[in-house]
Amino acid sequence: MKTSEVKTYYDNFGKKQDWQGFYENKAINTLIENSDFQKAKSIFEFGFGTGKFAKDLFEKYFSDDCKYIGIDLSETMFAIASERLKPFKESAKVQISDGSTNLEFPDNHFDRFVSNYVLDILSDEEISKIFSEAKRILFRDGLFSLTSLACGEGFISKQVSNIWESVHKIKPTLVGGCRPLDLIDFVDEKDWEIKHHFKINSFGITSEVLVLRNP
Repeated sequence: MKTSEVKTYYDNFGKKQDWQGFYENKAINTLIENSDFQKAKSIFEFGFGTGKFAKDLFEKYFSDDCKYIGIDLSETMFAIASERLKPFKESAKVQISDGSTNLEFPDNHFDRFVSNYVLDILSDEEISKIFSEAKRILFRDGLFSLTSLACGEGFISKQVSNIWESVHKIKPTLVGGCRPLDLIDFVDEKDWEIKHHFKINSFGITSEVLVLRNP
């Protein structure tokens, strides 16, 4: 999908994104359990969506002096997340992105880079660029934490991911531009230490959880 198509889709999708929790929540909770957010002081989120993830972290995990910045392409999501994060306005900042994978932040600026179910919308080239940018803007020992749709491994989940991939090829907008992929294939072990890697199945839909350390 083109950037403009992605923006239009998620502007229209709005709060319905939270409905995807039936298959996303298990993977996102696994990511939280393995990302040491309690120790984080500076968080960047690529694609904040409705702001639910950030709100949950502020309420349950972030320290009082933790700062959060998120970007997203959708103006609808920006409005929803801004309202949802109002109680944390001194520590949370959300911005509208132009869709570029060139991130306008200094080197060594964050100790956590997180993105949930966003990279599966991007092209392989854009995903590689995000990995490069994460490496650049993270502190040494910072964590790069990701969830994504993934290729199925069991019989049923393989059938589901094959159908999803087929629909994506025919008309990406029917699946929000997302397609199953394996993020582990983008990891250069010269650049990253793999701390945690899981595949999780919910209702036949496979998700990948990947937590990398910037050595």
